Amino acid sequence: MSFLKKIFGFLFKKKARRMTSYERSKAEKLKKAKKDAKKLQDKVASTLNWSHIDEVTDNSIRLKKGKKQATVMGVKLNPHDIFIDDLEDQRRIIENLRMALNKMPFRMYFSFVYSPVNADDHIAKLMNADRIESDPMVKQMIQADFEKLIQFQNAYAELEFFVMIKERSEERLHKYFQEMKREFELAGFLPRTLNR
Repeated sequence: MSFLKKIFGFLFKKKARRMTSYERSKAEKLKKAKKDAKKLQDKVASTLNWSHIDEVTDNSIRLKKGKKQATVMGVKLNPHDIFIDDLEDQRRIIENLRMALNKMPFRMYFSFVYSPVNADDHIAKLMNADRIESDPMVKQMIQADFEKLIQFQNAYAELEFFVMIKERSEERLHKYFQEMKREFELAGFLPRTLNR
């Protein structure tokens, strides 16, 4: 009998009940929901899943992909609006930056990020002045300045500049990093080492 079932199995198969249109629509909706959930999961996958970050230290990030390893270090450059400078200062700043970049023979990665305007120092000064001041008219002017500053912070973002280098050799990385900082300092920028 088993031999005949193998050969003529299609004759012995029980016919499955056909799905109703309601069941088909439910099955299609379930299939679509699973597909949408998978798409959403792929979209919101954590950065760590694809960035190959192995370790974050105080001033560097170690990357690892398989057997390959590299370390990234960087600096933040203070933004400077050259359009408020006179023409001669503009030329000097651009020339200094050009010379600094030409002296660095290693690959650099640039990042530009908009962040909220940091006016904490100015806010602290205004609050201190408001606390000390006794004249109601001056207090009112200080309050108006404080409100303008808060409105400015809400309306505008500050562009921040980051320059990073990646190297497999720790020794070369530190050499290049010190050279990069020195060149940016000589160019008139104030590089700050990126850290946590």
